[in-house]
Parts: sequence; structure tokens; C-alpha cells
Amino acid sequence: MYINKSIRLKDYDYSRTGAYFVTICVKDWRCLFGKVHKEKMKLNELGKIAEKYRLEIPKHFENVELDVFVIMPNHIHGIINIFNDKNETALVGRRYICDLQENTNNKIVDLKYQKLPIIVSTFKAAVTRQINKLYSNVNFKWQPYYYDHIIRNEKERENIQSYILSNPANWKNDIENRSTNKGLTQREKKTTLTEYYKDLFNIKTNQ
Repeated sequence: MYINKSIRLKDYDYSRTGAYFVTICVKDWRCLFGKVHKEKMKLNELGKIAEKYRLEIPKHFENVELDVFVIMPNHIHGIINIFNDKNETALVGRRYICDLQENTNNKIVDLKYQKLPIIVSTFKAAVTRQINKLYSNVNFKWQPYYYDHIIRNEKERENIQSYILSNPANWKNDIENRSTNKGLTQREKKTTLTEYYKDLFNIKTNQ
């Protein structure tokens, strides 16, 4: 899935309290994380690496909690909750993120203004580094950008949660499946995906 940065909501503060639906895709939609078998996702070793670092996100970003997520053969869907605590010292204090960033010097990184792009880019970098370290022949890469949507109410959250959990069962018709979007140009994929999510959740996508 390829979404240009312009899809993001202009001037929105991604560090504010809220819930965000995020989709991250493997470059060229290569199916590297495993296979769907009998409507269930079976992770391979690369998929398990992605799962490991996904689950570790809250360990390194104290004001972040994970909602439902699924790792598919070539993409990840999930909901990330970001909370702002009234105790500013606890919220904006410095965090150790040496595990995610493999910082052997235990460098402390100031994350005063934690934002969704920082969380996603840190996760993507960690997965890329670990997979290419252990499986150099794979030449693993992500699509350069990702899709996100601000969840504005509980109904949207319920719709998105349902979609995420049912993703393996619907893999054959998934818009992220290369056999489904085969032959589309990047512009056509962007337009198709935007309309797909808008219709799916009955919501306005970030313009």
C-alpha cells in the first residue's frame, strides 16, 4: 500500500490523546510474513520478528497502548492508543529505547513530543534492521509511507476492530493482496485504497 504524505490530516497534532488506525505494508507487497491457512494467519520467522517489535512498542513509549492488530502476509493493521497524562513529568520524561534502536551506548532519547510518526518509524526501522541482520538474502524493506486514520468515536473503533480481526478470513479479496491490486499504477492504488477505506468504515479518510 502506498499513500503519499498528503493523505495525512494537515496541522493535526499526532501526539494528542487519541486512537489511530495504522496500516504498514511491505515494499512491493511482497508476502514475507507468512501465509493465510484456513482463514487464519500463520506467521513465519520474519512475521514473528514483526510481531515481537510490535508488542514491544509500549515498553519504549510509556503513553502508548496497543489495541487489536493483525500481521498479514505483506502488511500490518493495528490500532495505536496515545494518552496524555496530566503529570507532565511522567509523560514527557526521557525514555530508554535502546532495544528498538539497538543503541549499544544506552543513549537516552528525549521524546517530549511523542508523535505517531516517531512510533511507526521506530518500529519500522527496528523490524528492518533485525530481519536484514538475520536474513540478509531477503533485502527487506517497507513501503516508504503508511496509512493512518484518526478514530473519532467508539463506533468507528468497533468497525475498525472488526475489520482487523476478520482480515485473515478475507485475505483472498483484501485490497492489499497483490493478486487483487495487480496491474494498478501507484496513483490508481492510492485512489482505490482511499475509497476502499472510506466505504469500509463509512467515514471520511484523512485528506
